[in-house]
Amino acid sequence: MTAIPTKYRYFSNEVPRAVHHRLLQRRYRRLYLMAPQRCVGDRPGMTRMSAVIYASFHHGNTRKVAEAIAQVLSADLLEVRSVSARQLGRYDLIGFGSGIYFRTHYPPMIALASNLGPAEGKRAFIFSTAGLPRLSPLFHRPLRAVLAEKGYEIAGEFACKGHDSYAIFALIGGINKGRPNAADLERARQFARGLKGRGQPGP
Repeated sequence: MTAIPTKYRYFSNEVPRAVHHRLLQRRYRRLYLMAPQRCVGDRPGMTRMSAVIYASFHHGNTRKVAEAIAQVLSADLLEVRSVSARQLGRYDLIGFGSGIYFRTHYPPMIALASNLGPAEGKRAFIFSTAGLPRLSPLFHRPLRAVLAEKGYEIAGEFACKGHDSYAIFALIGGINKGRPNAADLERARQFARGLKGRGQPGP
């Protein structure tokens, strides 16, 4: 039997052992309920969580944006190859972002979203970095369609320039060198603050 810490013992010989046991149970229960909760679910008193899923390979563009957003949201930052659809069931707000590959998000990101379960009452947002971010409404369409089909409310979308040396851009050394820059990352933080203002659960 595990020894009970001295500070939680009751020393009165006038109180039966069963009463001691109940008092200790109540003490431990209070300590547990008072502790900060980072668990997930629909149980009363539990803090809801958010996550930012990203893919970033060539220049680290999208990771910088993901980190800026995750910091504001106090969200878990997860690389797409290290997470499963089942794990994401615990989150109430999920961001999905990558660089743009042939006019769409990184294929494993689309595959991850396709494997998600029904998402009634949950929200998602989409972000990307690209050589031509003004075309992001078109680039985001495949991922947006998958998430909407799963039942996610699309809470917002963000796109900014990223250093792009993919495909034909490699012939000229890439475009948008130095992007995202400090101003881009501040825009990402402002976007995240807007998500919180529209109902993102606080930490």
